[in-house]
Amino acid sequence: MQADKSLQAFFSAIDALLTADERPEGISAEDNVARIKPFLQKVVNAGAKTKRAELNSLYAHLGDHFLDDAVAHARLVIQVIDTGDDDKMIKATAAILRWQRWWKPNQKKVMEAIFNQYG
Repeated sequence: MQADKSLQAFFSAIDALLTADERPEGISAEDNVARIKPFLQKVVNAGAKTKRAELNSLYAHLGDHFLDDAVAHARLVIQVIDTGDDDKMIKATAAILRWQRWWKPNQKKVMEAIFNQYG
């Protein structure tokens, strides 16, 4: 199927986002920032391998929200880590909130659509 690579990149990115979101007990904020950066870079890299239209063909607006919200969040947080630009953190927070507001109510339907297509 045409969307295989985009779908693999999507799942890789989702896994990386979940891992970045876990904060190990007892880790300092500074160490946690260093810990999450590679995971966020994985999200950005996955976004570069993803074709919006392919994900959108699997489920309406999946590619749009993934690239414009989840991947944008990761890209912005990396920029904050690298530059200390607090304005970008506000944008990063807005992006992840948009992703979560879309993903949470649609996650089950997305997974069902993918399962129905790929079995």
